[in-house]
Amino acid sequence: MVPRRPDVDSAVPDQYLVEQIRRALAEDPRTGVLDVGVEVAGNRVVLSGTVTTDERATTISAVVEELLPDHNIDNQMSVEQIAESAAGRIEPEHLS
Repeated sequence: MVPRRPDVDSAVPDQYLVEQIRRALAEDPRTGVLDVGVEVAGNRVVLSGTVTTDERATTISAVVEELLPDHNIDNQMSVEQIAESAAGRIEPEHLS
């Protein structure tokens, strides 16, 4: 487990935490994502958006949990697999 990052202060306003989370998700080699929705309210972090696998959603949560271990992470990301159509185009395939 990665220790809490020293540049994250628990007294930081929510809007700054959102930016720190987005930066961590963009810079972490396990994720490297920029398109995750992030909302912070007190000690609750809500993650939203679409990923291609459950593992990817879990990894994104793990990065945020490592950054903010004292926060509750609510991962509301949906999983959408990419399938190739008969015409050769890649199209989203929704999972229920």
